[in-house]
Amino acid sequence: MSATFSAEIGPIKGFTLKCVHGATKHHFDTFIKAQTFLQAEKDEHGGTGHLAECGDEFCEAMLMSIEAVEEDPSPAVRVSYHNARHLLDLLGYGHETSVVGGSDTAENFLGRVLVALAVNPADAGVPATSSKNAGSPEMIHCGRREGYSEDHLEALREVANFAASRGRAVQWC
Repeated sequence: MSATFSAEIGPIKGFTLKCVHGATKHHFDTFIKAQTFLQAEKDEHGGTGHLAECGDEFCEAMLMSIEAVEEDPSPAVRVSYHNARHLLDLLGYGHETSVVGGSDTAENFLGRVLVALAVNPADAGVPATSSKNAGSPEMIHCGRREGYSEDHLEALREVANFAASRGRAVQWC
């Protein structure tokens, strides 16, 4: 599982079809037009995977999705669920909820990022570990490289600055 930090969605300029590898050349000005096209392709061909342009046989066997295209897309920071919990702890959100999902004003989020950068010691990293109990699967924690926290806090600062300059909140889920 992963979590993404970004500014809340802004004005939409249209919609595109997407496989897991990215958008296709198909663009629509309304969701209804995209949905109607996708349904017609499904009815005619028994699926929509043939619209995928990546050439991946997995995508060709799957259904395409419809994705909104923003006029001014936000930078985004995508991290593992475990690392999202770590970053939220550094930002002071860690004990507010056990779920990795929320939002805050850009100004408050930026303040928390700046404080975290100022007061946290350099991230020495965490080694990878594994454990296994009898009758259970092996659990692997991939660790965290040295400097991970600083690098990702700087990336979160970029998200917060972007959101603040456009009057949007910062969200994570």
